[in-house]
Amino acid sequence: GRWSGTDTPLSPLHQKFLHHLTSPNLSLPSLRSLSWLGVPPSLRGPVWRLLLSYAPTNYDRRSAVLKRKRDEYARALQSLHMDTDSHTKSTAAALRQILVDLPRTEPKSPLFQCAAVQGMLRRVLYLWSVRNPACGYVQGLNDVCCPLVYVFLGERCGGEG
Repeated sequence: GRWSGTDTPLSPLHQKFLHHLTSPNLSLPSLRSLSWLGVPPSLRGPVWRLLLSYAPTNYDRRSAVLKRKRDEYARALQSLHMDTDSHTKSTAAALRQILVDLPRTEPKSPLFQCAAVQGMLRRVLYLWSVRNPACGYVQGLNDVCCPLVYVFLGERCGGEG
């Protein structure tokens, strides 16, 4: 099936998750409770997006909202100038700290030492710091991103996340 990743029969738990994910108006408390039993790896991305309130609980709106948010992110990246000298004092300091922290992110994990993943984290963390100037970038935000990278990158690459 679409979220099973295989042609093998789905477990009853997997089927419960699919029922929740495809219901017209998902109940977050119910999904949260079900998640304590363990989220099947192939469903972690969609479940996390809902539990983190990134995706709407209304099934019919979910695709359009995710597309809009991805488009907003792409536009925001285009407006940033990370590789120029047009930084404010605070964004320059944030970028310096991000560049110091990136190699420290999960140093034993080949995934996080990959240049493409470090570039993605640099963009995400820098954008966070620019869009949230009251707190900006603080040391350790790179580590907060790690579980999200594992889940969502695994989902995009066909892994289990």
